[in-house]
Formats: sequence, C-alpha cells, structure tokens
Amino acid sequence: MSAARSLITAWAQYSFDNKGQLLPGHKTGLDATDEHGNSIPSIAIEEVAARFPWRIAPYLGSNLSALYSGEQASELQEMSEQDYASFVYQLSLFPSFGLNSCWVGGDTTTGAWNPAFISAFGQYYASRMSSIRNPSRLLVFGSGRALTNSPESGSGITEGFFRLQSPWFSSRRWAEQYDPLDPASYGNISARHEGQAIIANAGGSVESVDVEELDDMRRWADQADDPDWTISPVP
Repeated sequence: MSAARSLITAWAQYSFDNKGQLLPGHKTGLDATDEHGNSIPSIAIEEVAARFPWRIAPYLGSNLSALYSGEQASELQEMSEQDYASFVYQLSLFPSFGLNSCWVGGDTTTGAWNPAFISAFGQYYASRMSSIRNPSRLLVFGSGRALTNSPESGSGITEGFFRLQSPWFSSRRWAEQYDPLDPASYGNISARHEGQAIIANAGGSVESVDVEELDDMRRWADQADDPDWTISPVP
C-alpha cells in the first residue's frame, strides 16, 4: 500500500507539472527517461516508451521500488544485473501495479488519439485532472499479473503487469469468475494480497479490495453510471 501511495503521488505530480494533463496511459511516439530524468537511448524499442513505467520514473524520487514492491522487489534487483537494454525492457513490462490506461490517460490499443474513433465515441477517457468527476472512486493503479512464456522458465504467472483491462469496453471482457490460473480472466488484476488487490484512486486514496468489487465499470470509467456500462457512439 505504501508503494501504491508513492505511485499515485507521482502520477498526480506529473499532472501538476504538465498543467493538468494526465500521464498518457499507453502512447507511442513519446520520449522516456530513467529515474534520474536522463533520456533512455534508442536501444530501447518504441513500445518501452509507450508504457507508463519509464515516463513516471522521474517522479518517483530516483527510487524504483514503487514499481517493483513487496515480493517483486527481488525481481528489480535481478533485472538491474542484466544488460541495460534488457533491464529497460523488462522493467517496463512487469511492474507490480498496472495502469487503467484505457480510461485514465488513454491507450492507443483502444482508440485513443485515433481521430475517427474519437469522432464516433467522443472523449471517452480522462485526459485532464480537472475533468474527473469522481476521483475518489476512479481506479488509476491496481495490483497486476500476467501470463509469461520464456525459454528460461517456461510458461507461468508473474505477479506484475503494466496494463489493466476493465470488465467491459464495447462488450464483456472479463470472465464471470476470477481464475487464479488465468490473469486475463479479470483483466490482469491480481488478488495476491490474501484474496484482495491493492488499488490507488485518482483522488489519492489507496484501498485493499476484493477483486469481485472491481467488476463494476463505475470504478474504471469516470462517466460510467452502471456496473455493466459500455462505451457507445455519441448521438
């Protein structure tokens, strides 16, 4: 929970420094910097900069432990011993907390910054701090997890992932029940804390919640007015 507080504080500071603009959730074409504010060289592929970790890193006070916390802290140490390109890539992929990028900051994979999509559906994601109507309930970060497959360790689940997916978008995306063996069943949310997930909300609060409580679009999309709300074209 301490790490989640550090992350949401850094996220808010980014907005303050950028005149109220929210940290882009997932966007290509952006620069990325290390925890000291130095540009990450071109050896890092574009997708690394599109993810949030290396764009929020300078706001963490040169301390990356908020990105890899608790049981994941040892992974940060192991990654730091790799070559630089591998370190940069791996750190961007499996942080302890995932970002609700679709609805907070925008995500290229769900139509953000696509003129045709925005024309059809309007400004469906929060892009400015001042535009958020319900900051105390809007999930920004949550405990993440993902399915991995590597030559060294084979397939398995890692407790960390950079992106969380909401239960609904244009249709249902979650399974009816949380499956501990299938991270995608609940949008990569992890119930690793004795059956609960740690979440950080836009208003700065941090909570420990049952994952079933997050099967409610009012926690994910600021404009949602129903647990099963879906995006729809503007009139």
